[in-house]
Amino acid sequence: MQCSLEDYSTEDINKEKLQIEIRLQRQKLIQETLEKYFGFRIPKYIIDDIVDNETYHHICLMINLATVNERLLEENADRLKEGIKEIFSIKNSFDNLESEHILNEFTSIYFK
Repeated sequence: MQCSLEDYSTEDINKEKLQIEIRLQRQKLIQETLEKYFGFRIPKYIIDDIVDNETYHHICLMINLATVNERLLEENADRLKEGIKEIFSIKNSFDNLESEHILNEFTSIYFK
């Protein structure tokens, strides 16, 4: 599949680049914050789902996947599930995680 940029203006391309940069910065900040809080490495695909405001149920499935694929120790997976539930004030397994919560409040605690 070939991509042609002829149909896009420079403004459209710059806007898309900016959106990508913002997303990458959000991912990095959330990953650094959570890894500092929990004290272990968190797989990037879990961070991506947090940035995308997925449901707690979905995040738990991704954490289980990381455990099965040996990217996360079982005890760390349990800590991560409980910690995320607490950090995001999850009441129901289908509540969405609001990444803005970490960006607005939680990061200020760890990055003063």
